[in-house]
Amino acid sequence: MNHLPDRMPGETGLQYLGRVPLYYPEMTLPCAWDDGIFRLVAGLPGLSVNEHHEFIAGLDTNIAGTLAVFAGRMAMLSVRKNNPALLVAGLAARGLALIPADMEGQRMALCELTQLHHSAKKLGIDPVSLFHEAVGLAGKESAGILAFLDREPRNRSIECMGYYEVEGPSGLIYWSGDCPVAEGLLYDRPLIPDELREFWAAHDISLFYRGLFETAKPVLAGLSRAEHGTDTNLLAGSTESSVWHTFTDPSGTGWNTITFRGLMTGSDVPGGRWMTIDVNGNQVFGATASDTPPGNGVPFEITRSFAQSPTATVKIANGQNPAWGPRFAMHYYSVTLSRQSTTAALKMQAPAFVIPDGKGLLVNGTLR
Repeated sequence: MNHLPDRMPGETGLQYLGRVPLYYPEMTLPCAWDDGIFRLVAGLPGLSVNEHHEFIAGLDTNIAGTLAVFAGRMAMLSVRKNNPALLVAGLAARGLALIPADMEGQRMALCELTQLHHSAKKLGIDPVSLFHEAVGLAGKESAGILAFLDREPRNRSIECMGYYEVEGPSGLIYWSGDCPVAEGLLYDRPLIPDELREFWAAHDISLFYRGLFETAKPVLAGLSRAEHGTDTNLLAGSTESSVWHTFTDPSGTGWNTITFRGLMTGSDVPGGRWMTIDVNGNQVFGATASDTPPGNGVPFEITRSFAQSPTATVKIANGQNPAWGPRFAMHYYSVTLSRQSTTAALKMQAPAFVIPDGKGLLVNGTLR
């Protein structure tokens, strides 16, 4: 599939929206797709009557999902850029997304509508006039969003939908729950190249908020990395980060062995640079950069066993204590789950590991 964000010659708006990549929610804010969808929505008044009718009739739940994601992204970006036009486009998109929605889809629309309403107030704009302006942009078919204005004030708040404000490195984020904030919403520069995301999508490799994991097949050699970690300005103290994902074996048989290929960025205090791998809440590997694996800033392959299970929640963490330096990250190449014989699995069991507390590496606040 062509995932280039530019409109192709003769391409309709529906065709364009239909090829927005599945990882759009994970992309940096803003990204080229945000601009492309904004221009599409802003150009709706220029459609002929027949073109407008065809556009509305062609909206399906997949396109509605893309428009809903765009609406939520505009709720944040409009505040970051102090740009009401982005907010109007987001509201118009959310109104269009309501057209093919079932009852559950209409209820979920409240997530973006509360954020858009909240952003209007943050920008000092009357939400009522903004909602009506959005309907004027998208057409009378999108007027379903106006019912939101009849809700009680407390039911128009982001809190009523479980959202709260986060001030990220690049500005406002609306977030909910205990999961990590999506990487793309934190930074306005790409941490993961689009070319790598394209490869993952083309080869059905699972992408989630904080890294790359894969079962059943290896990642091809020579790929760019998927990276996650922390940027700091610490002169001691500690820092850590982690990624996690739950895998389910469709056969029900399960796995008992994990192989992780990656790289832990180097440190001038390797004894305090650590990583762990947990499966289903049990640590199966732990070591510092002084050990091999993982080594200090070099590629590694780690294979360890765990109690066989048809589901495996894998958590990989890394950190530094004391944290002297600006950047501590893990490069994720692949995670493969497999079944080994009992004898082979026993040979791969891991010794106990305790995360360094940094005390043994400091004397009077300086490194040994």
